[in-house]
Amino acid sequence: MSFLRIIGGNWRGRKISFYDRAEVRPSPDRVRETLFNWLQGEIKGARCLELYAGSGILSLEALSRGACHATLVEKSKPVYRYLVSTFRPFAISNYDLICGTAAKFLKTTSSVYDIIFMDPPFHSAELRNILPQLSNLGVIDTNSKIYVENNEPLDLPEGLAVYREGRAGRIYYYLLKPEEIISTHSRD
Repeated sequence: MSFLRIIGGNWRGRKISFYDRAEVRPSPDRVRETLFNWLQGEIKGARCLELYAGSGILSLEALSRGACHATLVEKSKPVYRYLVSTFRPFAISNYDLICGTAAKFLKTTSSVYDIIFMDPPFHSAELRNILPQLSNLGVIDTNSKIYVENNEPLDLPEGLAVYREGRAGRIYYYLLKPEEIISTHSRD
């Protein structure tokens, strides 16, 4: 059994166990600390979506820091079942665990999220397929932030801009935001 420690907020220092298999690759402490420093002024009261939930640590960090709700999507049934047992001791109800694919969830949800965490399996086409669709699917608005973690530099889709970025060893991580659309209509 492997453990992670929540690094900030109300549950700072609390350990959680996670499903210790190759498909679960939690964000390193240093990366999580940087990410939540970036989100410091935006996390309180935020509605968060963690696609490719894995350990669930990003949602737990967000909830620990005052996010109002987190939705976690995980396609692996064994990992999903482990997430259920991970969240149970927290005795909270402001989260949803969904067993299914990111693509299917995004097509069925009607929610808009303030923060989306995307840390898909490395060497998959998930980022290339899902990231460009976020605006079209209506899950983000002009104030939303999208966190992306990858093992190679990001091929940024049209409509999104890099807000912050970093690198830790072989991990590239980004905080993206929708590009602002400048109106070309003239006033008469």
